[in-house]
Amino acid sequence: MAIFLLISSNASAASLNLKEPLALKDCIYAALENSSKITIAKRSLTTAESGVKDARAGYLPRLDASADYKIN
Repeated sequence: MAIFLLISSNASAASLNLKEPLALKDCIYAALENSSKITIAKRSLTTAESGVKDARAGYLPRLDASADYKIN
């Protein structure tokens, strides 16, 4: 199993045609950016934050104003 993972990781790295090997922080960054679970979690967080803003808006006072000016 471990040999398969090593071979597949080497094959995928070779298919990228990298001039330099990736640093660990670059690999972690790429994994975090391309993770579908993290993308879904970010979208859920954005949706939840919007819901919080809407909920708080119901407790705040609302002020409406208008003006009109006519010369006859």
